[in-house]
Amino acid sequence: MDIETSKKKVVAFIMVVFLTSMIIFLYNACSKTIMGLINSEDYIFYTWGSIPSFFALPVIIYGDVLCLSVLLPYSLKTTPALLKLIIPATIYAAAALVLGFMLSLIISIYPLGTNYYQCKATSIVSGSHYAKSKEMCKAREYSIDSEGETQK
Repeated sequence: MDIETSKKKVVAFIMVVFLTSMIIFLYNACSKTIMGLINSEDYIFYTWGSIPSFFALPVIIYGDVLCLSVLLPYSLKTTPALLKLIIPATIYAAAALVLGFMLSLIISIYPLGTNYYQCKATSIVSGSHYAKSKEMCKAREYSIDSEGETQK
């Protein structure tokens, strides 16, 4: 077995593990936020990066499949076919990021700005908690503070 081929397979395996972990993490984190907005839940944790990240998931899945194809025994046939899709995937990724950021701004203005109250915000970059009323924010803040006191 060639050392160069072994290196490629090890790198591909590490990339598959990393990308699969990233897919699972982003899906769990982003889908919870998006479903909270769709269902108009009473209390939501929203971060502006969740929408573009969710739109970028197909590109990450494509990268995962591309790395996985290197590990397969018939990679000489599958990898060149998948490499032809790099340009469309790149175009989709750019469009998904731009549209995701625009949609994220629209969500911040319309549903969150009109239907929700922003609870304690730490900074612009990190996410914020939103509730349907100020009382819900205070109740949630009080319950979190009381949990912290009981643990001391």
